[in-house]
This record gives sequence, C-alpha cells and structure tokens, in this order.
Amino acid sequence: MRRGNLKAWTDNFFMGRLVYTIRPAAPGDLKAVYEIEQAGSRLWKPEQFTHELDIPFSLFIVAAHGISIIAFAVAWDVRDELQILNIGVLPEYRRMGIGVALLNDIITRADSAKKVYLELREKNDAANHFYNTCGFVQIGLRKNYYPDDNAILMEKVINH
Repeated sequence: MRRGNLKAWTDNFFMGRLVYTIRPAAPGDLKAVYEIEQAGSRLWKPEQFTHELDIPFSLFIVAAHGISIIAFAVAWDVRDELQILNIGVLPEYRRMGIGVALLNDIITRADSAKKVYLELREKNDAANHFYNTCGFVQIGLRKNYYPDDNAILMEKVINH
C-alpha cells in the first residue's frame, strides 16, 4: 500500500443497512484477513499477507464494518498493468456488492494501469461469473497451474 496516500484511500459505502469503509490494510488487520482467506480459497499463508504491506507497488485494502474486517483485496500496480492477486469476502457478506466495490476501488487507485489481469481456478464458477460480470474476458488457460486445477487467465481494459 502506498503509505503516503492513506487518507485518500478511505471511502465509505452504504449498502442497504450495511455501512462499511474501504481503507488500506494495516498490520492489525492481518489476523482477520487470514481468517477470511481460510473461509475462501485457502491458498495464501499469513506471511504472504504480511509481506504485501511492505511492497511499494502492492495495493492492499480492506473493507471494515465497524471494527470488523469483512473483506480484502490485494493487487500489484506495476507500470501500466494491474495484477489482481487475491480478493476475499467473509461468507456472510458475499453477494452484497463488497467484492465489486473492492475491485472498483483498487482499479481506480491504479491510475496508470491500462489493463487488469488475474488468474482464477477453472473450477471456480462463482469467481468466473463475478469477473465476467465485472467486464473481464478470458484470454488464456494455464494447464495444471494449481495442484488440482487449471487457471483461467482474464483481462479487463481500463478506460480512465
């Protein structure tokens, strides 16, 4: 997360009665972020999230409902490309638009990016539908990318 822009990164969202804030991830958020990861894909280890806090080109944001972390997103903003690395939402907060809000927020912050890329499990129909709905298109397939699955490569062209 770019440490100099912390105030610019705080946005409030009102989804029905749910009010949440999107802000930069902080060390105190990591336990909750890892718990969200364990409720989802379970691919990342705690030290991977810790490392993202120190990478200058890493965009690591969380959605907080009160003092509770309910979702997170991690991406790398390198030159004119944004690579989505991980997005997770607690199961009880899914399908409320939080994932879309995180994705849009992180894309907006990567103001020099012209394209967004990501990989997802071929068997993950929910994620495939989510990203298609958000304007991503499949551009390739990586065979055996995961130990038990292929990876679909997706891209979205950004018009800032």
